Amino acid sequence: MAIFEIKTFASFVGLLLAARKLVDESNSLDRLKALSDLATNTKALNAVLSDSGLKPHAIEMERQAKAALNFTHPGPARDDAEAIFWQVAPTALSDSIALTTANLAPHTACDRMVTAIKASNHGHDFTERLIYEQYFRAVTIPLLQTMLANPAYMTDLTPALWRETLERHGITLKAIAELKEDTAEILMLVRELHQIKQTTVPEDTLIAMARKIRPKIADRDEALRELENVVDLAAEGIARREAGSIVEAFVDTILKRLAEQTAKGDIDTAAAEADNAVSQAEAGLTELLNAAIRQHLLAYEAEGAAKYIFKRIENEATHPDQRFTILHSELRDRVDVNAASLQLEVAASLARTALQTERDQRNRNILHDYLGRSLMHLGERQRGTKQLVGAETAMRSALAEFRAGQYPEDRVAFLLKLANSIAMQGEINNKKNQIRSSFRFYASALKELKKLPLSGQRVAVLTSYAASFGAISKLEDNRARKIALLDTAKEILREALEIARHISKPYDITIAEMDLGNALAELGQLKSDITDLREAIFHYDISLEGRPREQMPNDWANTRANQALAYADLAALLKDPEMAISALAQLTEAVEILRANEHVWAENFAPRIPWIVTLITRLSTKP
Repeated sequence: MAIFEIKTFASFVGLLLAARKLVDESNSLDRLKALSDLATNTKALNAVLSDSGLKPHAIEMERQAKAALNFTHPGPARDDAEAIFWQVAPTALSDSIALTTANLAPHTACDRMVTAIKASNHGHDFTERLIYEQYFRAVTIPLLQTMLANPAYMTDLTPALWRETLERHGITLKAIAELKEDTAEILMLVRELHQIKQTTVPEDTLIAMARKIRPKIADRDEALRELENVVDLAAEGIARREAGSIVEAFVDTILKRLAEQTAKGDIDTAAAEADNAVSQAEAGLTELLNAAIRQHLLAYEAEGAAKYIFKRIENEATHPDQRFTILHSELRDRVDVNAASLQLEVAASLARTALQTERDQRNRNILHDYLGRSLMHLGERQRGTKQLVGAETAMRSALAEFRAGQYPEDRVAFLLKLANSIAMQGEINNKKNQIRSSFRFYASALKELKKLPLSGQRVAVLTSYAASFGAISKLEDNRARKIALLDTAKEILREALEIARHISKPYDITIAEMDLGNALAELGQLKSDITDLREAIFHYDISLEGRPREQMPNDWANTRANQALAYADLAALLKDPEMAISALAQLTEAVEILRANEHVWAENFAPRIPWIVTLITRLSTKP
């Protein structure tokens, strides 16, 4: 007869590991998160075991234990040894440090485990008879030998174990080397944050958060903004820990009882105790989940944060409509073009999670919209096309769910996002054909819109459609084809502007005026056409009226800078040095505003200042 069945041992190890983790955690917020994990898995402890990576460990342990049934000293003494093994094995064998400090040597590792057991609460029982230690070694050493003989198995079991062991032998993984090279920049980032924002968060904590953020973001300024976004969460967590709470006292009591019952082997009672604790503390569970959300955000782990947000919503509301209302609010607060990247990643993960169970088509459309928008915003600011490919996939999935004539406005919105995601990929990849492949989706959206009243949605599709022609023109080397593409963009923008004026949409008018000005300015420069340049300047003036400097400084400066460049091109054609001098002053002012606001547009326009200076010199020099 085997010492234990897999199912029984799995339940035992699962509960013991969770309880032990809770008792040992020094950070109270980590302990609260662990209790939340335990509370949601108490009824399915096999899942806890699988998550810990110990399932194959348990299977191998049972095999070795069966082999050890031939151990000498049969009878009650051996039965007692089996019972003691069952009691101490999970604690001993779940500790990867024993293996790393022993440099993965089975006999040495077993010695360290025995020493640890003797120093533990089980020490008195374990040392009562020599046979108990002998039996433990007879099972453990072959088990470790089997594990260590299979690198793939060990890597699956404890990935961190191999990294720790390699480091002990002086072998540094590539990721670790990159981290060390990044240390100086991270320290500068943290110190700059200290100067910008007085915070109670210790520098070590800020460094740890910066290490999470920095590898995902290439731009230093964005990394600093992301770090500012999470520092308040860290400060809040520290304040909560220092203040303490009734919930924490309740948790401490539960942890103590769980540990006591587990140590006695009273597994069923411990499981029931955990269930009962959760049922008695609904408000407490919400706080536990909030703590888990906060910790995952601090670790820059969007999926983990989204998982606990979803659990919190399920805990707060029982009716599906109420749950979706809360979910809608969570997504709306996170999906914005100016939102931190972390919050956009959380929104994308939260929308994906909700789509797995949501059945109402209207709600699914809303979730697909949030998913598409969050990925598009991320794609716009991150290098590469990963997020844009995700947005394209999400929009194709959303469109596949539509029935003929159902939710036409939503269908248009998804067609527009699909076309934009494809066009943006083409721009990043410098592939004209990829951008052209977006045309049919813009055309499909416009076809759908012809069945609907005029709206801002039609203006949005037209301006994006025109932008795709402009994007191809930038990749086109042939001057005639470049001009033809810009002429097409210009006519599409004239249509968009006419509709925006007809439906009296001030913001849409401002954007269309700006885009039309850009198309005309580029055409004027390519064709040396004074008329196009003057018309561009006219449209920039109208756009500036809708972008007040005080309320929208960056947008105002961007438009002003483009207009300055159009004036400079016009000055070159008219050979007018005074106009060029005015253009220089206008561009310099715009760049200063953008730099003061730390906007990336500043570096797009700054290189044109020397060109205008040279132009002024040339125009001012008499023949």
